[in-house]
Amino acid sequence: MDHLLIRISPGLLVCVAILTTSLVVTTATAAALGEGCTYIIDQPPYSYLGQGKQTGLLYELLGQMAMRAGMSSCISSMPFKRVAMQVKARPNSLGVIWRQPEIEQSYTWVLKLFEEPVILVARYDTDVDIFSIEVARNLRVGVVLGSPAEVVARRLGFQHIDVSNTVTDNAWKLQHGRIDAWLALPSVISAAQRQIGSDLSAVRFGLPIENTSMYLSCAAACKDVDINRWKEAALAMKKDGTYARIVDKYAMKISTQNGGDFIAPK
Repeated sequence: MDHLLIRISPGLLVCVAILTTSLVVTTATAAALGEGCTYIIDQPPYSYLGQGKQTGLLYELLGQMAMRAGMSSCISSMPFKRVAMQVKARPNSLGVIWRQPEIEQSYTWVLKLFEEPVILVARYDTDVDIFSIEVARNLRVGVVLGSPAEVVARRLGFQHIDVSNTVTDNAWKLQHGRIDAWLALPSVISAAQRQIGSDLSAVRFGLPIENTSMYLSCAAACKDVDINRWKEAALAMKKDGTYARIVDKYAMKISTQNGGDFIAPK
């Protein structure tokens, strides 16, 4: 059995923007004030409700960053595809976007947050080959609609792509044999396994297919977004250790015997 450990390297993460609870204003209020919103991914481990309070890696990092940058912004958590739509439609807003060749010209890439591999996983008790792209192209492979994994699967010519709306749908489908393999990021896989009452011991990891990076971004033509203030706030957090402390709270390192080490949030 592969043993998994996961950790985020401080060099891989930098930031995005969200305010702590005391600084958060509603979308309607921000619009009235002419302020842009920050759109983030409504998915563990990035942003989620924990014990009745909003929490998560991005939520904490960006809240701290926004305070240091002297920004006041609303926060809106939603599926990734909607995040992308909102950022494009609102040039004075920021959002969390995975940077891929297909959308390189669609956004201004403000700050790199972290990098993870898109990877195939299969159930541990199956012998499905997830170490060859040639073989994997003919498997029933689950992805989330609009995710970086779906983009990679279509670019590489996967023939049987099963699209779901949530990561837990894919975790459930894999568990019950509805798909042969699941293409996703390690942090997403880990969180979804916990959400369905399972863990990483129930899956086995194939070889990483492609690295993808998450960025704090704005529309291709940013409007009234002070990029330098965000960068300066991120740098200050790294220098005084705040960044590392927040990352450590959510960090894990995945090591597998056949796939190497993966660096990702929990």
